[in-house]
Amino acid sequence: GATGMAYSIPSDITLLDRWFNDGLIDRIYATDAGGNVWRVDLEPPAGVAPANWQVNKLAALGCTTGVCAAGTTPRKFLFPVEVVPTPKMDYVFVASGDREHPLYTDPASTAVSPKPYAVSPPYAVSAYAVTNRAYLLKDAKPGLDGSGQALVTEAGLFDCSACTVAAPYPGTLNGYYITMMKGEKGVNAPLVVAGFIYFGTNQAQAPNPNQCEEGLGEATGYRLSPFSGALVSGEFENGGLPPSPVAGIVNIIDPVTGKTYQVPFCLGCGGQEDNNNNNNQGANCTGESALAGCRPPINVKSSRSRPYWYRSNK
Repeated sequence: GATGMAYSIPSDITLLDRWFNDGLIDRIYATDAGGNVWRVDLEPPAGVAPANWQVNKLAALGCTTGVCAAGTTPRKFLFPVEVVPTPKMDYVFVASGDREHPLYTDPASTAVSPKPYAVSPPYAVSAYAVTNRAYLLKDAKPGLDGSGQALVTEAGLFDCSACTVAAPYPGTLNGYYITMMKGEKGVNAPLVVAGFIYFGTNQAQAPNPNQCEEGLGEATGYRLSPFSGALVSGEFENGGLPPSPVAGIVNIIDPVTGKTYQVPFCLGCGGQEDNNNNNNQGANCTGESALAGCRPPINVKSSRSRPYWYRSNK
């Protein structure tokens, strides 16, 4: 149930019409500021009435030990999850990070000793010291009833920080995590486009004595292959907090033939210029601006098979 729902939920809610494709939401995912991921089933076996809705904690990732002890500084989830559905299970992606406190502080700062700001609230000044991660979690209950799953903690996840195409995630445990760099934070909502997950981070940087203004940190755009754990990254110019990526399809009319073509696009999927040639990123997603548009790579097979067959006149 909802036992332990003690943290605020600042992020958007992820809504799924998972099964009936009828335009009605049957599942919800929510994250909270304590590093927890929640699943809500709106059409469980008991019925669709609000009194029957089910709330279950899918994961507790705020602390390495699982559920955080009182008074500790947990990882925060300030943005929603993204979901990759498959027939056997659903994969839930989320990245941690305290976007409200993105600046650099003394690396020795902790919740107990918040150097050099001894009079400041410890959570704010120790945000730099929190180890943030990107997570891909297995939700093994793809149906309408998510109850009965064991709580996912870091102890049950594979460390995929070094995963590559040649050394991919082996598919074991309850999913995996990728550890971010010191001071790096997830600062926008992830987006799935054609089999890849796109998200952005900001890494706080120490003040430069040769500059009159404090820097905005290093902004990075990531493209994750969810089933292998292989990560492609590149720096966005000018730093700051990259906005959440947005994707869609536009109609473009050929001025010569008059034919209309549907062209996919993504805003904020760039940044991968450093790895373009070796990771099949495609030539159009190398923009170094966090607002640049591109045509994302699509490796999904276009051929389809019928889910059923029929006979004429029957």
